[in-house]
Amino acid sequence: MGFVTGVIGGSIGTACHMVALSVQKRPLSRMPWCHVGYFIAGYYIANKYKDYERKLLIEVNEIRTDSGLPPFQGGHVLLPGMMEKKE
Repeated sequence: MGFVTGVIGGSIGTACHMVALSVQKRPLSRMPWCHVGYFIAGYYIANKYKDYERKLLIEVNEIRTDSGLPPFQGGHVLLPGMMEKKE
């Protein structure tokens, strides 16, 4: 699990909750446990997305190998730390 990827995902989760509260014109300090909950959910989802992206890259490379094409390196990394380990 990439720490930086998780922190970015957690920050996005917390920001989503804060934006939802500000759109409703409610105080941002309302239900502070939801800030933590959305951070944890964002952290988890970002790490699962990273694993899913790596799995897709492996599957695409298997298909390209069967077709006789060179493997795709995954040049468009959306989240930091996505290509930490090469399998």
